[in-house]
Amino acid sequence: MVGVRSVIRAGSRLENTVMMGADRYERPADFARNRESGLPDVGVGPGCHIRRAIIDKNARIGADCRLSPAGLAERTETAAWYVRDGVLVVKKNAVIAPGTVVGE
Repeated sequence: MVGVRSVIRAGSRLENTVMMGADRYERPADFARNRESGLPDVGVGPGCHIRRAIIDKNARIGADCRLSPAGLAERTETAAWYVRDGVLVVKKNAVIAPGTVVGE
């Protein structure tokens, strides 16, 4: 399921995933500011593979990320994500750096 104003860039694949979307679309000026501050754009970057996940609103997932709860202990948690009941949850407003691998 994909929510309102969700952005999933080319080559990305979401399996058994719920994506909540975003409060607003980013514009070219926002993209420029993101580059200057080293942030990924809102949504899922290109070339990502995300399985069994919930992506909360306004999350920024960089290019070429691999996200899955497989192989992670229940109740694992970081500043950007956590695992509950075998589901990886990317927190609201979280930033996941490009190339990040979580799970197997």
